[in-house]
Amino acid sequence: PEVAWIGVGNPYQLSASEGQRFVDLTGWVNQNGNQGGMTQTIATTAGQRYTLSFDVGNSTNHNFGATSSLFASAGNTTQLFTNTETNSTNSWQHFTMDFIANSNATNLSFTGNNAVYYIGLDNVAVTAAVPEPETYAMLFAGLGLLGLVARRRQSA
Repeated sequence: PEVAWIGVGNPYQLSASEGQRFVDLTGWVNQNGNQGGMTQTIATTAGQRYTLSFDVGNSTNHNFGATSSLFASAGNTTQLFTNTETNSTNSWQHFTMDFIANSNATNLSFTGNNAVYYIGLDNVAVTAAVPEPETYAMLFAGLGLLGLVARRRQSA
């Protein structure tokens, strides 16, 4: 399986979701065969929740009306993502996936799943997830209790 690095002025008339370049997980050689993939290791904090975001590209010119899909993996989480847009020469859909890091290094993997000739991948980003409002409420309640206990000790 191969991947291809596609840039501006490519003969396929495809454009990146954002910017000038994107990755094609088919490498333009595997017609409904084994799709390509890529993996990168990133620094994480064990037990921390993260959000992986990325765009998946599809093209009616090169997938002939079929959808394109890929598997995304991070930590113990793996999900299938499918660009269902089949009405455009070049379309992108944005996806997100939450995961919890198991260690101080996490492998991010993208593996093509289904397409005729094209599975675009662009705008990959990982961010630490923002705590839920309930987490802040518990934190402030705990701090309030600590303040109340400290105040009672001072007055006694």
